[in-house]
Amino acid sequence: MRFGHIKKVMKTILLVIDNPSRDLQGLVLLAWMLVRDYQYRPVLVGTRDEIPGLIRHKPDLILLPHIRYERHREILTVARSQNTKIAILPVEGLPIGPLVRNDEILDYHSLFLKSVIGLDELHEYVDLMLAWGFEVKTICAANNYLETARIEVTGCPRMDFLAADFEMSGVKRKEFCEIHNLSPTAPTVGWFASTAYAHQSDFDQWAAELYSSGSGRGLRGVVDMAKLGRVHQEVFDRMTRWFETLANDYPDVNFFVKPHPQEPIDNYQRKLSKIPNIAIVPTKVPSTELIRLTDIQINWRCTTSSESWLQNVNRPVISVEPLELTGSQLEHIAVEFSIGNDIASTYHELHKQVGKYLNGETVTSGLIEKRQVFIEKYFRSSDGCSTTKVAQVLDEFLFTQESHPRGCSAYKEITKQVYRIVKAGQIHRLGIGKNRKVEGQIRFDSKDVYRIIDNLNKSFNSKVKREKIILFP
Repeated sequence: MRFGHIKKVMKTILLVIDNPSRDLQGLVLLAWMLVRDYQYRPVLVGTRDEIPGLIRHKPDLILLPHIRYERHREILTVARSQNTKIAILPVEGLPIGPLVRNDEILDYHSLFLKSVIGLDELHEYVDLMLAWGFEVKTICAANNYLETARIEVTGCPRMDFLAADFEMSGVKRKEFCEIHNLSPTAPTVGWFASTAYAHQSDFDQWAAELYSSGSGRGLRGVVDMAKLGRVHQEVFDRMTRWFETLANDYPDVNFFVKPHPQEPIDNYQRKLSKIPNIAIVPTKVPSTELIRLTDIQINWRCTTSSESWLQNVNRPVISVEPLELTGSQLEHIAVEFSIGNDIASTYHELHKQVGKYLNGETVTSGLIEKRQVFIEKYFRSSDGCSTTKVAQVLDEFLFTQESHPRGCSAYKEITKQVYRIVKAGQIHRLGIGKNRKVEGQIRFDSKDVYRIIDNLNKSFNSKVKREKIILFP
């Protein structure tokens, strides 16, 4: 709680966007709330621009999505050198296991945390961890992970857009149907794709390049990525065939597919664009907006299952699980994503289950109970207040920290420290400016940011000015 007689100094927070189509909406909401409720100075920055952002804006805190790769050591070193506090707000906070390699079940908790947080040797840099649900905090405590960090359960900001309070800020069914030439009165079946590792011309070469680039550390270091990519390709090929057949079998039903943010949309266009009742939705459209428009959801081991439960615990969700792709052939297994869903192992089963829900059947009480348990365990709540909790925790955390040095002498000392690190060879890429080009660099469209800000202002009768949220570079 604030003390009225203590003068508050404006704080700067660097918010790192790992994948705009997935993360931009939630982080803009957080930035908007930090301005509206706390008069903070939020700076939005994409992946690979973290170090220039740190040097240019000298933030009090950097909020990272994870620390999975060796390149994060450079970011953490620069942040620590200029007394910037380091916090993690995961972009993926759900279970990934069990994981099988050579018929051996690997340590579930260790892999879970490698996915959610990152490399063990970088944990010492972390000052604050914002967990989606209580399960992460419990596992950290049981395994002595992040011993020096403060761990708070906050939920995930982007999931707030699934709550009723945010309904007005998203795309409307009528508008969506007009854009994609679909019937606004027909039921809608949505496929949220998750085959991010498909579409490689040579899976062995692709996997080798992943490891050589440093992306093979963390979770990918214990997964046969070439084998996983081939499985993703098999799933993509089968799902596109089944989805096309399903749309032809139900010509009076709307169908849409939302490719995974990492997938090229043209692969879906080549397969499905000629089917009149199938819409292929651009990857930049947030899944949180599309879930609300979906009457029946289909996926394969995807977090959008649980996102759908958050928005409507009674919505039919069908998980496709081809029998020949399960077991020892598949090393990356996330069955808990499907724990509250109907399962279809053949096209006949998928057709039958879609049909029963189109005919008015409802989700069983047993599945609903499993969904409710999952939400409590991994999401904290479905109340739409996760961003409020994140902002509150960040404010309380920074309120207890020493004031960040901003004077000229302090800046000169920070600059000296940064360039000592550069000279020592610990940082191999550094630069500031809009023209800076780095492989893997993530940039986002300012128009998308301003659209979200305007929608939030309209929905919540607020007047947060666009320029209060800084876009870098």
